[in-house]
Amino acid sequence: MKKYRWCERTRENLKEVIQMGDCFCFQFQGKDYLIDAYEIQDPDVQEDGSFGDNPVLYPESGKAKTPQELISLPFLNGKTIFEQWSELNFFD
Repeated sequence: MKKYRWCERTRENLKEVIQMGDCFCFQFQGKDYLIDAYEIQDPDVQEDGSFGDNPVLYPESGKAKTPQELISLPFLNGKTIFEQWSELNFFD
């Protein structure tokens, strides 16, 4: 089994996911990110693709409390999710 099950997202689709408060996963510059209820964490992806029991919160976690704050949050090398769009790889 592959470690990651890659998926496609459009900008509009991601905005909808954020507005709904649903969780999503992506990789940026080799780091894994899981965002759930605006909490930003490393999901500790295991070799079989499952999430481990030891997720680590990133320092930016807790800085966004609303969808708009998350959309505007500069946390990927000082840029927002949409400013770094071309470098994101989404996975399930």
